[in-house]
Amino acid sequence: MTILGVDYGRKYLGLALATSRDGSGQPLVVPLPALKFEGSSQALDGLIKTCEQYGVGEVVFGLPVLGSGKEGGLSKEIRRFSLVLSRKAKKERGLNLAVHFTNENLTSFEAGTMTWDIKKTREGKRKLENSLAACLILKNFLEFNPKFTKA
Repeated sequence: MTILGVDYGRKYLGLALATSRDGSGQPLVVPLPALKFEGSSQALDGLIKTCEQYGVGEVVFGLPVLGSGKEGGLSKEIRRFSLVLSRKAKKERGLNLAVHFTNENLTSFEAGTMTWDIKKTREGKRKLENSLAACLILKNFLEFNPKFTKA
């Protein structure tokens, strides 16, 4: 089973993939190049193309969760986007994408600390941070949903 992790933003989609397994039988999570887009249609098309390319069957979106436990920030927008994604992928490409959500709190901050000393352009660093955040989102989801880690 191939799972795609997504760090949703209004300019970039950070992406990570979990597919093969390491020596312990756990899925390996690796970053993919972030998608830069202008408009949700371009983002949807790029995401569907990525899902086709890697044989993705499950997509995990990070949701911002407030300290109170309620969803905040872009949560409603992310949920709408994911619904359109699954419908469009099915209608236009025949892809059955199961969509999941997990708490993304502090993933962008943590990804930023990982890239602190990396010498890249501002845009290059931003794309890397988004994809690393997607890795953290996907790892978090897999940790709390063990049925997806079974071989």
